[in-house]
Amino acid sequence: MEKMNELKKEILEATSIGVASHIDPDGDNLGSICALKRSLELFGKDVCLYIDDKIPRSYQFLPGVKESSEIEPGKVHDLFFALDCADQGRLGERVGKLFEGAKTRVVIDHHLTNQGYGDLNFIEIISSTGELLYELLSAMELPIDKQVATCLYTAISSDTGSFKYDSTSPRTHEIAADLLSHHIDLNEITINLYQRRSLAKTNLLMRAMENLKILEDGKIALTRISLDDLNNVKAEHSDTDGIVEFIRDIDGVDLAIFLKDSKRSGSKISMRSKGDIDASKIAMKFGGGGHKRAAGASFNGNLDQCQEAILKAVNDEINAGNSIN
Repeated sequence: MEKMNELKKEILEATSIGVASHIDPDGDNLGSICALKRSLELFGKDVCLYIDDKIPRSYQFLPGVKESSEIEPGKVHDLFFALDCADQGRLGERVGKLFEGAKTRVVIDHHLTNQGYGDLNFIEIISSTGELLYELLSAMELPIDKQVATCLYTAISSDTGSFKYDSTSPRTHEIAADLLSHHIDLNEITINLYQRRSLAKTNLLMRAMENLKILEDGKIALTRISLDDLNNVKAEHSDTDGIVEFIRDIDGVDLAIFLKDSKRSGSKISMRSKGDIDASKIAMKFGGGGHKRAAGASFNGNLDQCQEAILKAVNDEINAGNSIN
C-alpha cells in the first residue's frame, strides 16, 4: 500500500507522463498501455503514448491505440510507465532511452522473469498485466470508463486465451464481469481478437502446416516461418500471431514450438505448453522468459541453428526430469 500511495503521489505531481509499449506488441501490452493512457487523461494528466513498432491489425480497434506520440530524443518525462515488459531491452533502443531518462520509472508486469528495473515496480504473477493494472487503477481510484474497460478486457482476454489458460483465476472472472458492466462492445472485441483472419494470414498458416514436424511420439510439435515464407504469401510479421497456439491444440501435443526470422536479426522462439514441460525454463536458457504455459526468446542465429539449439534444450529439459508422459 505504501508503494501504491507513492505512485499516486507521483501521478498527482507529474506534469509530463510517458507510457510505452514493448517491441512486437501484443494484446495484453497494447490493451494495458491504452487503458492507462486513457485513465490518466481522464484524471487530468497529459500523457505521451509511445508505440515504436507496427500495430497488429487485430488491435487497431483499441481506443487511443493510434495516438502514438513522436519520439523526441532527450525528452525528459516526470513519470514513465513500462507495462507488460519483462526487461528494459524489450522497450527498444529509442523508447528505452526515454524510459532511462525519466525522473521516475514505473514497471507494471506479470512475468515471472521480471527482476524489477524501475524505480517503482509492481510485479505480480497473475493472468495478465491488464488484470494487475485494473487492480492498481481501482486501488488508486483512477477513472475506468467504457474505453478503459474495453482496453483492459482486451488485455485480459488476449493473454488468458479467452479465459482458457490456467492462470485464469476466480478474481480474473470477477474483474471481467465488472468490465462488462461498463457496456463494452464484446462482439467488437471478439471479432477483432478471434474472428478476423486475412487471406495472407490464412496462407501463412497453411505454410506453417507444411513446415510442421511432430516429434517425441507426437508430444512435441515444431514449425517455422522464414522471411521468404512471409514474402511469398505477402504476409506481415504480425500475421504469425496464433500459429504456435494452433499447433499446440493438436491432440496429443504437450509442447508447441514456433520459430521465425526476426524483423531485426536472428530468430524468434515462441513456445506453448499444455503438459509437464515448463516453457519458461527453456526460454530462460536463451535469455528469454515468460510463464510455464507460454514463453519466448530471441536467438542469435538462423532458423536451422535455432531449431537445432531449441530441440537440444527441450531434450535436456526432458532428461532433467520433466518427462513427457
